[in-house]
Amino acid sequence: MDILDCAILNYLFNVGKATSKVKAKTRRDIVSKVKLKDNTLYKRLVKLKGKEYVEKGFMESRRHTYYITEGGINALKEAMQ
Repeated sequence: MDILDCAILNYLFNVGKATSKVKAKTRRDIVSKVKLKDNTLYKRLVKLKGKEYVEKGFMESRRHTYYITEGGINALKEAMQ
């Protein structure tokens, strides 16, 4: 995990409060706050999902949404120490 991963997880947990399928955020929401290109964010989310730090939430219209998991919260807290 690096600083960009931490920024994504921090946004999902602290700013977006995306901690469940219902509260999940779209990539568009995340891109606007974290200041990454969409394709870079997508690759990061795939990596974080593989580590089980984020999961897909409910669809918002035709867009996928993402939220932080307990594993992601723990990894973020550990990284912030």
